[in-house]
Amino acid sequence: MARPASVFTHPGTSAASTDSAIDALARQACDDAAQLNEVLQAHACIEKLIAPERTSELEEMATSRSELGALLRLANAELQRCISAVESSTSQLHDALIAEETPAKPA
Repeated sequence: MARPASVFTHPGTSAASTDSAIDALARQACDDAAQLNEVLQAHACIEKLIAPERTSELEEMATSRSELGALLRLANAELQRCISAVESSTSQLHDALIAEETPAKPA
């Protein structure tokens, strides 16, 4: 996953450049949200492994608690990383939008 770019505009930055930065941040936030959805799907898969719909599936599963625990720890770490990325992207997008709305002070 690409890390959110730190994009803050300076007072002398053109409107087109600001719009481009905001567009890039919005795209990054969408990408981060899509990756968050992938982690949610992984958690749904883990749930199905732990509590299958049919009890006959439980007998076929040859996975230990420690293996499931390791899988869940990795999924949780990725979930936390994705949440942090979404928070960072949306925070930067918010800051960029606020900066765009604030009129530049004459030098």
